[in-house]
Amino acid sequence: MNASKNAEDAVAEWEQIQAESGVNGWKDEFVTVAVWFPVIILFLAVFLAVLFGKPELANAAREAIKAVQELVPNYGELITWVSFAAIGVRALKSRV
Repeated sequence: MNASKNAEDAVAEWEQIQAESGVNGWKDEFVTVAVWFPVIILFLAVFLAVLFGKPELANAAREAIKAVQELVPNYGELITWVSFAAIGVRALKSRV
């Protein structure tokens, strides 16, 4: 019983520290937006290509994807880990 109470206290203390540090913190959000920015731009390019019938935009988006894959070979993993950090891995663990 004491071990579970100590664990709960530790979790509560950690959440308090995170809440206090998150009030003025913008770095996490900046990193999340910076990592997801190419995906957002690619989505918009493909959407506009379909909307306006401009296949050259879709071709440019395809080339941009290739360029990102060459520049950052593990871009998919990077997005995964940044997303986990943004939503909190602890939230995922509580569902398992």
